[in-house]
Amino acid sequence: MIFNSFNFIWLFPIIFFGYYFIVWLFVKRGRAVNKLANALLLILSYALYAQHAPKFTLVLLGVTAITYFGALLIERRHAYGKKKYIIFAGSLLALLPLLVFKYADFVCEIFTGVHNGLDLAVPMGISFFTFQAVGYLFDVYYQRIKAERNWWNYMLFVSFFPQILAGPRSKA
Repeated sequence: MIFNSFNFIWLFPIIFFGYYFIVWLFVKRGRAVNKLANALLLILSYALYAQHAPKFTLVLLGVTAITYFGALLIERRHAYGKKKYIIFAGSLLALLPLLVFKYADFVCEIFTGVHNGLDLAVPMGISFFTFQAVGYLFDVYYQRIKAERNWWNYMLFVSFFPQILAGPRSKA
């Protein structure tokens, strides 16, 4: 969904006011609100992403899981050498879907000399969320930040809909 689309014009105010209504409703009653409000944003982010192509939510979830658990492993390893293997493996695994979807045709053409025309559909925002997640992994590796312990917060960080859905659209 692009920012200047009709869908965004009517959907974003509903999400915006719904989010703050939940915050207002539960703060008034003295309950913790962050978990519920973030859960709403996470569900909406995945629902809007799935609206484009449901099968690609698995790619988003996979990159999220690889970098989340990779960052936790990096933080637990004390020896610098062991961290190198984890950052290498985590980065490679997270970048693999991007390489397959974006460059499979190019690699096939190089090795065969013929354009095969695989024309794989590319998941929306794959470059953005992959590089964002790998960047997070390197931030943890270089100890710029601590690894996020809350899986749901990290999922929201990677999949937040205004970031992913604002990019250029690909064929699906």
